[in-house]
Amino acid sequence: MRWGRGLIQTFYNHRRIVGNRKYSRLGKITLPYLFIFEFLAPVIEFFGFLTFIFLAVIGAINWGNALIMFLAIYTFCILLSMVVISFDYTIGGSYKTVKSYLWILLAAMAEPFIYHPMVVFFSIRGYCNYLLGKKAVWGEMTRKGFAKKETTN
Repeated sequence: MRWGRGLIQTFYNHRRIVGNRKYSRLGKITLPYLFIFEFLAPVIEFFGFLTFIFLAVIGAINWGNALIMFLAIYTFCILLSMVVISFDYTIGGSYKTVKSYLWILLAAMAEPFIYHPMVVFFSIRGYCNYLLGKKAVWGEMTRKGFAKKETTN
């Protein structure tokens, strides 16, 4: 939720910079990229999921084609993860055992079903909290974790 809330806050506070050539790469490339791929992506995915559920309920989905599309996308994502994991293993990356890499591969296989929907949900929730004017509660970094500290952003 923090990322979503911070993102919408940033775009609101610096809206004049987005697309403004006066700010060079920040205004013409970085912020438009963040707006499309970080800010709008969860909104599009959320409404796409709602639309999919609606179409499934009214029987307007060709399940054969939907399954083929799902398997193609999922296979591509897993292969991409396997390439990255293999590369990390080859260069002697962060993890010491093959078992560690197998756990990472398992996590990559579960990511589209567990982690990614949570990211979308919490981003939307952060946007809504900001738009509804709910008070933000940010944590303060300490050696033992986060301590509650309220701010009025």
